[in-house]
Amino acid sequence: MKLRNVRTGADTGGTPPRHPRALRRTGAAVRAVVSLHTVAILGQPLFAGLYLGGDYDALGLHRLGADATTYLAGLQLLLTLTLAALGGVRWPLAATTTVVAGETGQYLAGAEGLLALHIPLGVSLVGAAGLLFLTVWWRPLGARRPQPATAVTPDDTKTAEAVPAGPTDAAETRPLDA
Repeated sequence: MKLRNVRTGADTGGTPPRHPRALRRTGAAVRAVVSLHTVAILGQPLFAGLYLGGDYDALGLHRLGADATTYLAGLQLLLTLTLAALGGVRWPLAATTTVVAGETGQYLAGAEGLLALHIPLGVSLVGAAGLLFLTVWWRPLGARRPQPATAVTPDDTKTAEAVPAGPTDAAETRPLDA
C-alpha cells in the first residue's frame, strides 16, 4: 500500500508504518516521559537553591533528583529509539541523545564537586529540556515524511556545457553613454 497525498491523491512514494498503533502509543509515551523528565530537571535548581540558602537536607533531595532525572533520561532514550525504529521521526532521538550526554557530564561533575562545570551545564540542561518539552508537544511524532522521488531522464546524464558568467555579446558590453 502506498501513501497518497490527501488533497491531490498523488502517490507520495512512501509506505505507511507497519505498526501505526504502536507508533501512536510510543509517541504518547515519549511525550509523557519527556514531561516527567522536564519536571525532574526543573526541580533540581530548586533543591540546589534550598541547599545554598542553608537547608542542608536539600542536598539529599538534589542527589535523589539527580538519580530520578538520570533514570528518566535513560527511559526517554529507549523510547525515542523505539519511536525511530517503528518509523517515527528521528529528531527526538538526536535531541535526547544530546541531553543524555549533557546530563551524564552534569551528574559526574556534581558527584566530583566541580561546581564551575556543574552549575553552567545545569542551566543549559534546564533550557534544553524545556525546549525539548515544547517541541515534542508542538510537532507530530508520527511517521516520517517520505522524500520526494526524483526521476532521471536521459538528458540529465549529459555533461553540462560551461556557461559564461558575464555578457558575451559586444553590444552588451558598450558603455552606457554611447
